Parts: sequence; structure tokens; C-alpha cells
Amino acid sequence: MEDHMEDRDAKKQLRKEKNRASAAASRARREAYTASLEEEVAKLKEEKSWLEGQVNSPDHAMPMSLPARAPMRHLSL
Repeated sequence: MEDHMEDRDAKKQLRKEKNRASAAASRARREAYTASLEEEVAKLKEEKSWLEGQVNSPDHAMPMSLPARAPMRHLSL
């Protein structure tokens, strides 16, 4: 009976250790993913700022009025 209890406790301990390792790996993956998203946001903000500068530059004159466009027709599927 005592062997059964020790075996069960050993399995429980092993399961806990595996769970801790899995949780740590999950946290590391989440941290790496978050860092990559933050890096992408920073690059996109930089690109947005550059594009706004291009649009607002004196060299980039906008026409006073946009040419008229024919109305778009929706396709039926």
C-alpha cells in the first residue's frame, strides 16, 4: 500500500514539474511574440510618420478638386 502511495506521489510530482516547464515555455513564447508585435508597431509608427511627412511636404501638392469618378457598380455573386 505504501509503495502505491509513493508511486502516486512521484507521478504527481513529475506532472507538476512538467506543468511548470510547460508554463515557463508558454510564458517565454508569449513574451517573444509580444516583443515582435511591439517591434512591428514601432516600425509601422515610423513608416506612418514618414508617410505623413511626404503627404504634408510642400513638394506634394494636392489638386484643388478631385476628378469626378463614375459610380462603382457592385457585382452580384
